[in-house]
Amino acid sequence: MRGSVDDHTKMAISKNNYLEINRLAYDALAPEYLKRAEVDRVKDVPLVEPFVTYLKEKFRGHCRVLDIGPGNGVNLSMLHEAGFDVAGVDISSEMIKIAKKTCPEADFYLGDFLAVAFPESDFQGVFAKASLHLLPKDDAELSFSKVHKILAPGGMFYISTTAASDSKEGFLSKKDYPGQRIRFRKHWMPVELRGTLIQSGFSIFKESFDFEADWNKRWYNVWAVK
Repeated sequence: MRGSVDDHTKMAISKNNYLEINRLAYDALAPEYLKRAEVDRVKDVPLVEPFVTYLKEKFRGHCRVLDIGPGNGVNLSMLHEAGFDVAGVDISSEMIKIAKKTCPEADFYLGDFLAVAFPESDFQGVFAKASLHLLPKDDAELSFSKVHKILAPGGMFYISTTAASDSKEGFLSKKDYPGQRIRFRKHWMPVELRGTLIQSGFSIFKESFDFEADWNKRWYNVWAVK
């Protein structure tokens, strides 16, 4: 394990409480995410556009979209600007504060996605950029099943993660932000994520890879349909 670990994080790690560890990390990193908002607004167009196009063509009317781990709120803002009703759910109150600044029109839920109650078939779209890889695989599988349940028939689930060459998980430092905060991270191989989504009841609509040169990261993007 690398990076600076404060007393609160040590306590959380000793209890093997990954949600608390992640909350502490992202509470601390929230201001850094806000700094990247305008860059993300440009960079994320190829991720948001297929999602928006599909939902508008499929539903041709009212669409409600949930963003799991909305970060700085830029994706919520982009989806709102596309004409959707938007909501975000996050375990970090500080991240929600940041996202509210970017997209004040969104509804926000503070808590673990698996613990927050959402009605069945309540959303036409669920967006999860670089968030569900913060769960152990068992909880990620439960999350995929819950996403399937809260999506309307024909609804779309977008999910992204870095493309790993082997499957592993554990506590690692986040090197691409100051402080190298410790958080829990699951590394998904593309074939593994694709197969898990299919087992959860989704069909794969579109896939892509993109490369983040600054941090030598190769991202895997999936647009899946219920």
